[in-house]
Amino acid sequence: MITSNRTPKYLLIFGFILLLMCGFITFTMNQPLQSADPPSPAATTFTDMTSADPDSSFANYLFKKGIIDTLADGGFHPSEPLTRAQAAVFIVKATGLSVDSALTIPFSDVSETHWAKDYIATAANALYVSGFPDGSYHPDEQLTRAQAISLILRLSKQPITGAKLPTSLTDINSSHWATPSIAIGIASSMVRIIDGDKQYLPDSPITRIDFAHALGTFLTQAPDLYTAALEGKLKPLEGNTTVLSTGSQREIEIIIGNEITVKAGDIIKTGVKSSAEINYPDGSRMLLEENTQLTVAEFKGRKYVKADGNEGIAIDWLDTKLKQGTVFYALATKHETTKTPPSAENQKTGLNKLSNQLLASLGGWDLFAAAAQQQAPWYVANKDKKVKIKVDMPWGVASIRGTFVKITVLPNGQSIVNCLTGDVQVTSGGVTITLGENQSTQITQEGSPPTSITSDSSGEVQYFVSEKSWINQTAQIIDQNQETLIDPPTIPPPTTVEVIDDAFSNQNNIGQSDKNEGNNYNGHGNNSPNGNDNSGVNGNGNSNNSGSSSNNGNDNSSSNGNGSSNANGNGNGNSNGNGNSNGHGHDK
Repeated sequence: MITSNRTPKYLLIFGFILLLMCGFITFTMNQPLQSADPPSPAATTFTDMTSADPDSSFANYLFKKGIIDTLADGGFHPSEPLTRAQAAVFIVKATGLSVDSALTIPFSDVSETHWAKDYIATAANALYVSGFPDGSYHPDEQLTRAQAISLILRLSKQPITGAKLPTSLTDINSSHWATPSIAIGIASSMVRIIDGDKQYLPDSPITRIDFAHALGTFLTQAPDLYTAALEGKLKPLEGNTTVLSTGSQREIEIIIGNEITVKAGDIIKTGVKSSAEINYPDGSRMLLEENTQLTVAEFKGRKYVKADGNEGIAIDWLDTKLKQGTVFYALATKHETTKTPPSAENQKTGLNKLSNQLLASLGGWDLFAAAAQQQAPWYVANKDKKVKIKVDMPWGVASIRGTFVKITVLPNGQSIVNCLTGDVQVTSGGVTITLGENQSTQITQEGSPPTSITSDSSGEVQYFVSEKSWINQTAQIIDQNQETLIDPPTIPPPTTVEVIDDAFSNQNNIGQSDKNEGNNYNGHGNNSPNGNDNSGVNGNGNSNNSGSSSNNGNDNSSSNGNGSSNANGNGNGNSNGNGNSNGHGHDK
């Protein structure tokens, strides 16, 4: 009998398929995360609008809030003028007033049979409308653009002073009765200038969609109207996670697979080889690594309009205290990319105007309130990124504007702050510095200022890469819950996913630069409260012993040794390195 040594054909085929699968998986894992293809314009609540129509999200938002309804044909008729009677209905519903049919109608021209008489009487009783000097209301006449913005601004207790009309306007000046309201409406993007920034057309009728835009914007921009309860959900990922609540005598272990709502004052601890995350409605998240103790001191939420017209709740203020361990903060912000920290010229409002000592000493809401008093006026405040997360560390404070920031506190009190994207201010020893994309700093002892800004070390880069799946997932969730743009730019801004991909690409450049300069970093021990410090805080780091990776030898930013982040050297801390730091009268 002849025995064949040939491999059976089915094994060859199986092996070939296996090789193809491995190659595909390897290729897929090394590809940057891509945003989903933009969806084709979808139908909205109204038959005459799609999601591609300007301001459709605001019309949908008001519909879902019960403020507006479809017309008889199922449409919204966005380009049609709005009548004064319709405006009264919108205002009553927006404020949640109960319609009282027993109220006396205060206007001579609103009959008992008028379809909107009860709404008009309710709005007048609440002093939102008062008609014209002759005692009339003109319910079926068109609401003018001047009357519209004046009416909407009455819904809030916010001041209507301080704003100035754009100098380019040719059809209105400071003598117009509605100038203060129009100036705020333009500054806040509630209303728009027409004809190449030259005209506001105050006496022209406002369209239904322009009124929806103005009202929807105002309801989510005025501080006394946008406040909402903020709910964070704690979810253990692995190992042991406990919570000690205010007033409780014992810690409660949260079983994996369960989640609880975080309350103000909760102290959250993770054990050895344990991790947990806290998730917020806008996509913001916190990832707690092992051996971490974090206190969620207080928090406040803010309503906003999502792109699909649903109402979202975003972090408006979150005060945390990190006693020990590592927390990766992901803060949802408006579409943005920050590769360099704000310039000194831009750091003139909010927290930047507070003295460093005040910043470090104020706690929680006191800090937020102090900043609010000095930041930009309310009608433009939400156009700028502001500090939304405060992190108290043993010897300093981190103030996060966005978007991905990692903070580690070692058992001896030393802190390391790394910014992947966005920006974060770090204050200690009476000094405040601002980190941008792929930058880091340390607080090495009590009372000392933060160390000089450096590019993230190879060890930190490796940490971010190790958490890339969580980062990418978070970026996608943030994009899915993104706030609609009130005044969209001509060129769409980058998505959070695109910003993350860009940051990781820049990290690759950092890593290549490290290799070219001869640095030899290993791991990221400083990310673990019990690990070795590879960044030169407590030891010699992993640079060569002779210090040849630095033009000037030893690391001047190291507390006790020869780290590799010398501010004047050729390593990551090189300040000249890869550039990453780098008509009828007025209606009263």
